Amino acid sequence: MPTPIDDVRTDLEDTFSGPNLFYFAAAGWSTYVMVLSRADRMARAEFDHHIDMKAGNEIANICGYLVPGVVTPSIWVVGLATHDRTLAGAGSAVIESILVTVTTMSALKFATGRAWPVVEDGGDHSLDFHPFQNGIAAWPSGHTATTTTITAALTAYYPEHWWIPAIGYPLAAYLGVGMLDRNSHWASDAVAGMLLGQAVGYSIGRNFRRRVRGISATADSLVVAPLSGGAGLSLSGTW
Repeated sequence: MPTPIDDVRTDLEDTFSGPNLFYFAAAGWSTYVMVLSRADRMARAEFDHHIDMKAGNEIANICGYLVPGVVTPSIWVVGLATHDRTLAGAGSAVIESILVTVTTMSALKFATGRAWPVVEDGGDHSLDFHPFQNGIAAWPSGHTATTTTITAALTAYYPEHWWIPAIGYPLAAYLGVGMLDRNSHWASDAVAGMLLGQAVGYSIGRNFRRRVRGISATADSLVVAPLSGGAGLSLSGTW
């Protein structure tokens, strides 16, 4: 039966190479733009003065821990208990994705040391980064990262089930909005978390699909080619 540690080395190599590097670069670049443009501060002000989710933000906070910590690992347990190899593979993909995402996210939080939103003093802390000095800091958002990585892993593993991304990605976005509403994160934290989770989850889910479900693999590729007439470049790939 599949386990979350099957061929981890290959999964890690695929996760942190190739097209996924664009996701990681986008996480950093989007934060850079949102910080310097003051989009983070403007979003924070909008929630402070005009948006109130009331109990909705606390529900989002609880779901952000419950879904990755309890609900999704049960997929693997049920798969083992019922001797369902396909379901156990899905659970394995999800658990490995969560572990890799949380480890990567924690390292980034410590390395960037981004200040959490602070309301009491009325100051603008959206520009405050204290690398290696602020413990487990704000960037990126763990709630959006883990929920997105679960969705991406299951989407890649079960590409025939359209309802997985239809439910999972809006849920991740809802959790991100909830974190903003309760002053737990900046908007760019949520965006970066989703990009990180997508890169990790989709790669691992795709690899488990190939190993467990026997779907023939196509080599990942990324091709940059000039357009006809030399007017620009085209970017295409499979992964």
